Amino acid sequence: MMRRFAWPIAILAVLLGIAAGFFVGRETDSSEETVTASSGLSPAEIEEAKASEVTSGHIDASDVVKVFPPQFLTDGDVAKEKKGTPARAFLEWWQAYQWHDAQTVVSLTSPETLKTIGSDNLTQLVDIQTLPGIEVLGVSESGSAATVNAGLLQFEPPRPGAPQPNKPTSSEPSSFLMTKEDGKWLFAQTQFLELKLPSLQQ
Repeated sequence: MMRRFAWPIAILAVLLGIAAGFFVGRETDSSEETVTASSGLSPAEIEEAKASEVTSGHIDASDVVKVFPPQFLTDGDVAKEKKGTPARAFLEWWQAYQWHDAQTVVSLTSPETLKTIGSDNLTQLVDIQTLPGIEVLGVSESGSAATVNAGLLQFEPPRPGAPQPNKPTSSEPSSFLMTKEDGKWLFAQTQFLELKLPSLQQ
C-alpha cells in the first residue's frame, strides 16, 4: 500500500519543508505542532490530518490539501456509491490505479482480464501511469455483468502556465465492463488496458 502514497507524500514533504524554513533560527513554543509524514492512511485521511496539523507559519492548511491534484479520487468520492455495487467497485479500482497501488488493482481485476493482460504487465502499467478524473454517470446490470457509464474528466488550465482548475473543464463519456465473481464486482474492461500495453515498450 505504501506505493499508493509515495509521490503525494513526496510533494507534501517539499511543501512542508518550505514551511520549516520559516522556523530556522528562531524559538518555537510548546504549542506549535510538528508536521510529520503519515503512512497507512487513506487519501482522504491524509488530507484531513495534514490540514489539521499545519497551525503556524506562512503555510495555510488549504495549501496542504492543494498538493493533491483535483482529478484524484478521495475516499469521500468513492463512499458516495453504495458498498457492494459495481459503481463502488469500479471507483475503488480507479482510485487504486491513480494512487499506484498495483496490488489492489490486481485484486480488483477479473481473472479473465488478468489472463489477457498479464499480472506483471498490469503492475507495470499501474507503476508508470495514472488515470484522469472520473465520475459515474450511470450503471446498467444484467446478471453477473454490469456496465458503468462514466465521464473521463479533464482539468485544463485556461491558458499556458495558469494553475490547474479545481473543477473539470470537460468530460469524455466512456463505458467500463464489470463482472461479478464469487459475490465480488471486478474490473473487466480488458480493451481499456490493452490500449495501454504499448507504453511498456517505450
